[in-house]
Amino acid sequence: MSDQIQDSSHDDDRTIPSRQFPALSENRSDEPATDPADHQPPSDAPWLLRQFFNSQINLGEELNRRYPNLPLLSVLRLRSLDTQHGVASLTTQDGVASLLLDADARGKLTFAFSFASALTLSFKLDGLSSKDRLNWLERIRREKDDAAFLWGESRWEKDYVICTLHKRFVSLYAFSQHNFEAAARLTPEVANRLFDWLEALWQAEPADPEPPQILTW
Repeated sequence: MSDQIQDSSHDDDRTIPSRQFPALSENRSDEPATDPADHQPPSDAPWLLRQFFNSQINLGEELNRRYPNLPLLSVLRLRSLDTQHGVASLTTQDGVASLLLDADARGKLTFAFSFASALTLSFKLDGLSSKDRLNWLERIRREKDDAAFLWGESRWEKDYVICTLHKRFVSLYAFSQHNFEAAARLTPEVANRLFDWLEALWQAEPADPEPPQILTW
C-alpha cells in the first residue's frame, strides 16, 4: 500500500515562543516537574540540553540557527510491509534529499537521512517504551511546546530525535551516540500524516508467537 503527498509550501517563519519543557528529574521520570529549578540536569548531558533544561536558551531557536537551510521534505510515501511493520519515505520535490523511516509495532525505529543517494546517516532507536512513544506524539500534537523529545530511559546516551514546531513546518533533528547529526524540515500536512501513521502502527498489538508444536509418538 502506498500513499503520496506533495506540498509546495516552503515559507520560513519565526519559531513559536519559548515554553518550558519538563526538566529531567534524577530518577528520569516522565512526569512533569513542578519547578524546573528543583531538578538540575546531569552533568554528562550535552551542553545544548543542559542549557535548555536550565531555561538558558530557547531550544527551537538555537537549533534553527545551527541548521538554517534544512531541506523541506514535502513528498511522503507510506508502505505497510505487514500489520506490524511499515516504511515511510519522505523526499524533497527534486528527490535530492530524503528520509527513510523504518518502524515496527514494538517501537523500534530507524531514521535514515540521505543526500543525493551518495551519503546516508542512520539513527536507531530501539529502547522506546509505549509511554515514550505516545508521550512524544502527544507533545507534538499539543502545538504549544517548541520541542518534543523522542528518547528512552537512556536519553542522550543513545540515539534520539527532537522535533521543533514552527508555524509553517516541523523540524526534525536526529542525534547519534557516535557524534553525528542530521536534520530536515517537514510540511505540516506531511508531518501530520506521518505521525498518524506511526500512531496507528504503534497501537497495533503484536501478534502472539506461535506456540511450539509438541510431537507425540
